[in-house]
Amino acid sequence: MEEAIIPISKIQPLIPGFLLKEILLSSRNRDILMHTLPLLLVIALAVFLQLWTATLLQNDGWLKILATAYFFGSFLNHNLFLAIHELSHNLAFSTPVYNRWLGIFANLPIGVPMSVTFQKYHLEHHRFQGVDGIAMDVPSNTEAHLVTNAVAKT
Repeated sequence: MEEAIIPISKIQPLIPGFLLKEILLSSRNRDILMHTLPLLLVIALAVFLQLWTATLLQNDGWLKILATAYFFGSFLNHNLFLAIHELSHNLAFSTPVYNRWLGIFANLPIGVPMSVTFQKYHLEHHRFQGVDGIAMDVPSNTEAHLVTNAVAKT
């Protein structure tokens, strides 16, 4: 029997977390989202490339280090941040603690410990999307008053 696909517009902001998890992590959606990509290997490769690059550049000048960080490390950091995002939704393993540990491992080269707290606030972002006073995407009255043109938004 094929599972029904529920449009995201039908999901209410205050839907219980367990129900949202069932919708988004149904076996069909889970197969499409994560089982086509060996996330563990991608994360391990990015982490070890970052650490290897750091050891390779340890005796080089600042200009070379900054250029390498900007043109090479930034891509790996972005890759790791996206992996941490996916792990915050528990998409790599069925056991949440394994996702948390992999997120901590992926966070190693980033330098700022953010994986665990990101999960808390990111899931809150999904749970209360569009709710005034809770959602971080909804501007406060002061922000809406101050940011009125394209220059102020940047």
